[in-house]
Amino acid sequence: MTREVQVRATVVEIGVDPMLQDRMRRYLARVRIDEILEGALPASALGTVVNLLVHSPSTTFRDPDPVGSAFLISLTTPVTDPYTGPIEVLGSSGVS
Repeated sequence: MTREVQVRATVVEIGVDPMLQDRMRRYLARVRIDEILEGALPASALGTVVNLLVHSPSTTFRDPDPVGSAFLISLTTPVTDPYTGPIEVLGSSGVS
């Protein structure tokens, strides 16, 4: 069963996916989960870094240089690494 989870996460690094797992999503956005806002994730998820597979970091995060910034992100469980499911960036929550 899938459910949505909303987190506040900081973008730690952006890079090209070295394995090119998806032709349409060629970038890995490494994000650190800072806070679980809604939904259920294990408490151990706090502070962990997850790789999000994205098409365009600047389009996904609506920021030309998202590294170092925190965002409110909606993901669908299970949150795997790398995460290949739907991503919705709900907004920026400032710089960490």
